[in-house]
Amino acid sequence: PPLRLALNDDLTVGKQAGGGSGYGGVVLDDCNFHECVNLDQFESTRTLSLIPPDGEFVVMNYRVTGDFRAPFRIFPIVEETSPHKVELLLKIRADIPENNYGANVTIRFPVPRNAATVHPELSAAA
Repeated sequence: PPLRLALNDDLTVGKQAGGGSGYGGVVLDDCNFHECVNLDQFESTRTLSLIPPDGEFVVMNYRVTGDFRAPFRIFPIVEETSPHKVELLLKIRADIPENNYGANVTIRFPVPRNAATVHPELSAAA
């Protein structure tokens, strides 16, 4: 089935003046797309249209060398507590201005099928 992906309106490709300013704005040095992507609407609406091929593939490659402030910071902690036990802790901190917020944020943390236990926790401040 056809797929449409809408990218951030503040996305700027190249060193164009005025683009990508403010929180959430991103300036890409350059980018390229998989051959199945139709770029007809990309410049005007930042929308990618494509019919995905079978299997896994990369839709877009990009390069960013300037300052970029990600909305979340991730702190992975891996501790080998015994020869047969590894504890994985993933701390995630929202790094966004107080006047902005994140809604419907989903965190996926795949673990092996033979994992004995999983304990998701959410801090009281979340």
